Amino acid sequence: MKNKVFAYVCAPFEKDGFPVRETQEYSQSLFRLGYIPICPNVMFAAFLSNTVPSQKQARQDMSLEVLRRCRILVVCGNNITEEMTQEILLAERLGIVTVTFDGLKEVSEYTGPKTPRG
Repeated sequence: MKNKVFAYVCAPFEKDGFPVRETQEYSQSLFRLGYIPICPNVMFAAFLSNTVPSQKQARQDMSLEVLRRCRILVVCGNNITEEMTQEILLAERLGIVTVTFDGLKEVSEYTGPKTPRG
C-alpha cells in the first residue's frame, strides 16, 4: 500500500439520517478504487456520543484535524449538511481536492472516448 492517497469521506453523520453502513460502503468502494479512506463518522462514533455536546464538539474538531492531513475530500450522498459544508469549506481553503463520490468513480472507470463503429 505504498504511496496511496488519504481520501476523507465527507458524509452526513448518522443522526442526519445517513446510516453508518452506507458510509462504510462508500469507504469500501474508495478502498477498491485505490485510496485509503479516512472516515471520522465511523472511527469516532465507536467511542464518542453525538448526544453529549462536549463529545460532539470533540468529534467535529478531530474530524477537521484529520481532514487537514488528507489530500482529497470525497463528498458522499446527495444531501450536504452544515457539518459537511464546514468540511468542504476547510478543504477549499487548504487547497485539498474536493470531488463527489460519483464523479470520482466515473473518472476512475473512464476508459477514453467512445469511438463510432463504421
